[in-house]
Amino acid sequence: MKKVKEANEVAELFISLDKKASETSRIRNTVRNAHIRYIRKQPMELINEYAGLMQCKVCGQKHLADMKPNSNGRFYRGAWQCLNGCKI
Repeated sequence: MKKVKEANEVAELFISLDKKASETSRIRNTVRNAHIRYIRKQPMELINEYAGLMQCKVCGQKHLADMKPNSNGRFYRGAWQCLNGCKI
């Protein structure tokens, strides 16, 4: 009887962990999709992700954007705007 009770507790634990994992992945996908939508609205296109080279989709001007330190390739605020002020 005790082993059955322990097995049920373990099963409930795995079920709760599975629910938590699916919720976390749903949140992560929502954030990722919002970031992709934000990038599509910006006039700058990332040409070289390692150097930070960007080109405007409207006027074609290129510039090097500064990356945030220790951020896995994220850029500072304003890096996705064209220097000439172009809008999409």
